[in-house]
Amino acid sequence: MNLYLTNTGRYVGTQVEAKASGLGWTPEEVPVDKQGLIDYLNTLSEKQPHASDNDELIQELHSKIERLTNAIPVPVVAGDSGPLNQAAVEKYIEVAPPLQLSAILMVAVDRLHHLKKDVGL
Repeated sequence: MNLYLTNTGRYVGTQVEAKASGLGWTPEEVPVDKQGLIDYLNTLSEKQPHASDNDELIQELHSKIERLTNAIPVPVVAGDSGPLNQAAVEKYIEVAPPLQLSAILMVAVDRLHHLKKDVGL
């Protein structure tokens, strides 16, 4: 069976769907017989990171973030209703309208990219 694998790792059933995704893609010949499909899936599984690998990576990233946040003093910024601290920011994020939340996330991701470059992560 012919399937199409997008650059995000998602399979689609037709070339039209693959092209419509706007992503790069490659055709994949997927076996339809039981043993062939089992072998194909096992090969895919070997290429994918295992959950334990992801857990280790996530733990490593958490450790790096913790070291960074402990090493960098957090500035207190005065907001309209007093000092802006982590609790106030978290509370605001929980209730922020979608467009504002999107803007907050974009700024946060941009800041993380700059921090990553600054400390060589």
